[in-house]
Amino acid sequence: MKGANWVPADVFLPRITKNRYRQLLIAAKEAHFNMLRVWGGGIYEDDDFYTLCDSLGIYVWQDFMFAGAMYPGDPDFLQNVKEEAKQQILRLRKHPCIVLWCGNNEIDEAWNNWGWQKQFEISANDSMRLWKEYATLFHEVLPELVRQYDSGRAYISTSPLYGWGREKSMTHGDSHFGDCGGASSLLALCEKKSPALCQNMACRRCRIGKVSANFQYRRIGIRHLR
Repeated sequence: MKGANWVPADVFLPRITKNRYRQLLIAAKEAHFNMLRVWGGGIYEDDDFYTLCDSLGIYVWQDFMFAGAMYPGDPDFLQNVKEEAKQQILRLRKHPCIVLWCGNNEIDEAWNNWGWQKQFEISANDSMRLWKEYATLFHEVLPELVRQYDSGRAYISTSPLYGWGREKSMTHGDSHFGDCGGASSLLALCEKKSPALCQNMACRRCRIGKVSANFQYRRIGIRHLR
């Protein structure tokens, strides 16, 4: 697979038109992309986006809209999440472009590798509670909703599954690589990996023109995504 992270096409969402979607998606197609990941820090896109992806033969990796934070685990919040996720699954499951549901963007990565506990002085007890609430939402609630309402598609709990530099990050799920200076070495590394590898190059400091996509390279083995 070759593709990109898709972020909202405009800061002001009402300005995103079907024609704007078409322009950007045709640009992606002409760049030989065949997959876009709808990033979990953005929005669930309008139906026009998914219909155009269907017609252009562009696969969609669909994140649920969670990113960069530990979320509450109280019953009211979880019920709200269930309703939102159910609505989105039922709305989007009819689109053949959808190939994968993903729980969140980089929360597991941040919790385990970015030092949040130390930075925010989170106690051991609170850490245990927060991780339990994370596991409930992303390892139980969301995968169960996918199994119930769209059982033919795979679910992955987070992106990436394992932190950069860990051995499993080279063979399971995808890996996030945020250093433009090391891009050439990453490309060389990709050449040595098997097609079962899911690898991405998603550098937040690199943009190409004004295209609102975060360019990356993916090589995906679905058997590693569950």
